[in-house]
Amino acid sequence: MAAGDKVVCCTDGLLNAKNSRGEKFGAQQVERILMQGQNVSAIQQAITEHIAGTDQLDDISIAELEISAIQSYDGVIPTAQKQTSLPPAHWQADFEFSAQVLRTVDLVPLLVNVLMHIQAPHEHRQRIYTVLAEMCSNALEHGVLGLPSAMKKSANGFADYYALRACRLTELEKGHIKVSLNHQPRDGGGALAIRVEDSGKGFDFKQRAKDLANNSTLSGRGEALLQKLCSSYNYSGKGNIIQAEYHWVI
Repeated sequence: MAAGDKVVCCTDGLLNAKNSRGEKFGAQQVERILMQGQNVSAIQQAITEHIAGTDQLDDISIAELEISAIQSYDGVIPTAQKQTSLPPAHWQADFEFSAQVLRTVDLVPLLVNVLMHIQAPHEHRQRIYTVLAEMCSNALEHGVLGLPSAMKKSANGFADYYALRACRLTELEKGHIKVSLNHQPRDGGGALAIRVEDSGKGFDFKQRAKDLANNSTLSGRGEALLQKLCSSYNYSGKGNIIQAEYHWVI
C-alpha cells in the first residue's frame, strides 16, 4: 500500500444485515460500491436503505482509514515499559481454535502476545509475527476456507480472492485450527518450534515444492519468507500440517 490509499473495515454485522426479504447485505455489495469510486458514506446510505423496516440483532460498524507515510522513531523505550521475559527455558503451549473463534479473532496478534510475555525478546517480534502470519493464514485460507492459490496469480486476482475470503469466513460454521508452540533453550537464546494443523483437505506438498522452485507469481511468496526466516520448515500429514523452527539469540 502507498500513502493516500484507503482501507475500509467493517464488522460482520454489516455483511450479515438482512433486508425485509431475508437477504444479506454481503461483501459483494460493499466491494461493488467501493469499486465505483464511492466512499464510506455511500455504504452507509446503502445499508440504511437495505435494512429499512427491519430489526437488526447485531451491531453495524464501518470505518475508513487513510494510509500515511511511516514516520520513523529513534527514541528509547522507557525502562518501565520494556517487555520482560523469562531466561531461555523449556515450555509448551497448545491451542485449538473453533470456527466460531476463527470468524471473529485474529489469531496472530494473540499468539505473538503470548510469546512476547513468556519468552521471545522484543527485537524478534516482527520476524516471529511474519512467520506465524504466513502459517496461520495458509491454514485458514487454503485449509479451512478452501481458497485456491491460483486466484492470486495476478494482481487483479487478489481483489477477488479477498472478497471470497471475507464471504466464506463470514459464513464459516465448521472447521478448526490447532497451534502448538514448543520452546527449547539454546546457548544465548532459544529454538521455537511452531506446529499449525488445520481441518482442511490438505494438498500435494511434494508437487508444490517443485512448482515453487521456479515461482514467479504473486502466490507462494510467503513460503520464500518462511525459508528465509526459519531454520527449517516442512509439511506433513495430508498437507494440512506445517511445522517450522525459529532460532533466536539475545
